[in-house]
Amino acid sequence: MSRSSSKGSVPRTPRSSLGKRDISSPQPTSQNVRVNVCVRVRPLNALEKRTKQVDAWSYGNDEIFQTYIPWDKDKESKRKSKKKEAMNFRFDKIFLPEENNEDIHDYVGTKVVDFVMKGYHGCLFAYGQTSAGKTHTIHGAKQDPGLIPRSISLIFKYIEDQPDREFVLRVSFFEIYNEIVNDL
Repeated sequence: MSRSSSKGSVPRTPRSSLGKRDISSPQPTSQNVRVNVCVRVRPLNALEKRTKQVDAWSYGNDEIFQTYIPWDKDKESKRKSKKKEAMNFRFDKIFLPEENNEDIHDYVGTKVVDFVMKGYHGCLFAYGQTSAGKTHTIHGAKQDPGLIPRSISLIFKYIEDQPDREFVLRVSFFEIYNEIVNDL
């Protein structure tokens, strides 16, 4: 059974008082705090290039289109199978192969950290098939740190910039692999 208040408002997570607030950035509301679905298109790897594989998708304006359709190669097999249409999908943001972890963090990570430091819960979630680039995006490398190290640095910079405040941090990292949850 669902319950709502007499005003019909959506229940909200209570905000903690963070002292000084940056009034230039919008305060979180049910209208501007939402799930953003972003896609990172990774470049073809060395094996894919060596075996002359092609990128099956084209992208632009935060939309991705299937451009290589395997069943189009053989007209005979196309006649035997049910006709399939090419697919397109729209996302909040598509990161192109030439974009790095800093670009992704600037778009996604800083928003999440900003809301977390204002007292809201935040989550960065990577999902995809094997070899899609999840680990690189989340953890990164020494020369291109991922979302976790960049976000943690930003959190500690925020804390350092407010020496008159006391903070309690709670962080969880976990992985779901083959339907098994691993606490990292």
